[in-house]
Amino acid sequence: MPAARLNGLLCLALLNLMTLSTLATETGMDGRMKTYCFGRHLVDMPREAQMIGGQNEYLGTQINAEKMTREAFAQLVENGIAKRKQVEDLYAYDKEIAIGDNGVIVLGFRDASRGRAHSIDTFKFDKGWGFVTSSDPYRSEKMDSLTEKFTRYVKAVRYRPEYDIPKVPGVCLVNGFIANGENTKIYETAALQFNLKDNPDVVIRIESERSYRKWPSLLEKLKESGILKKYANKIKNVRSGKREVNGMHGEEFLLAFPSDDQTGTAQDFTWETQGELDNPDKPTIQLSITTGEGVFGVTAASSIETAKLVKIFDAIVGSIRLRPTEEPAPPPPQSKAPPTLGSGDACPRTGLWRCLETGEKRRLAEGQPMPEARYTKVARGWLNRLRGVREVFSHAGPGHWKWAGETPPVASLE
Repeated sequence: MPAARLNGLLCLALLNLMTLSTLATETGMDGRMKTYCFGRHLVDMPREAQMIGGQNEYLGTQINAEKMTREAFAQLVENGIAKRKQVEDLYAYDKEIAIGDNGVIVLGFRDASRGRAHSIDTFKFDKGWGFVTSSDPYRSEKMDSLTEKFTRYVKAVRYRPEYDIPKVPGVCLVNGFIANGENTKIYETAALQFNLKDNPDVVIRIESERSYRKWPSLLEKLKESGILKKYANKIKNVRSGKREVNGMHGEEFLLAFPSDDQTGTAQDFTWETQGELDNPDKPTIQLSITTGEGVFGVTAASSIETAKLVKIFDAIVGSIRLRPTEEPAPPPPQSKAPPTLGSGDACPRTGLWRCLETGEKRRLAEGQPMPEARYTKVARGWLNRLRGVREVFSHAGPGHWKWAGETPPVASLE
């Protein structure tokens, strides 16, 4: 390894140790972090953080993941189909499409004044987990394209342990992963929610959303709300402005304000990057930490001082980065195509062969003599046309044959 690169890695490791040491010293935590995958990105959370929720959308529909047995999954699919077959259900049963041994797509429809509308339900079972989506309405003219997209999704979605960090391109879900390297217009969101084990009123939320239109920036939204002017004597602007994180241009505000019961201070810290439009690797990402989370919307006093919370916030925000991936291994090189052969030569490989003289394709077995070309001619004399007679004359002769690939289904060989 070059010395310059080694020095760079050592400096990065030292910087990480200094960050963890500062976090431990100034927050009372042990400084150790855990890495989580959300969407196409990674984030490090304090070891004391525990996941309390999450949500994922893909292709514009929410993905529900639940741990279950195969028997329970089979019953879930059966119930979903039975629901569509009920007369009183909004969408009637159309058909089901089996995707391998563990996936099913159920299509439904209903007739309305503006035409037929459709529904799409998907079910996938993998390693003790069931993944279910249900969405509608869809127009008839989009159903073929949507069915193809949902088929690819069902094939690609799989179970993923909480701390597993995939190395291939795709989207991390809560307890799942969609192996997907395509850059197509697919709406996707990923959100995780945590609180601190010893400080349950401290809630950390992180969300990524693929962007298709331009929205006001974080600070523009804060200004438009007018909250800082309206409560200027109550809200303390701890810090606000632009903040770039690992190549992502973003903005942040860190606000502190009195709790509803006036017994202390609560905080609302937020960082956001708007990313790039229609770029799956640069979505809109928002990280927020709120404190004093109570019931019925009542904000209590924070259990963590503002200065300590700033350190936690900075450590988490600074860790947000694009998940590194490795390109899938290229397919094995195909064997060299056999040479062009003449009639009578021994066939070197079983498969489909095309006659250069006539264009005919035939399946030939290895060792079989290459056949003669079959020539066909249609008599086109005026007397035949007058009588409506079509005479066909055939004869065989020397031909040349070229490899045309593996054998297709038998029905297509005729």
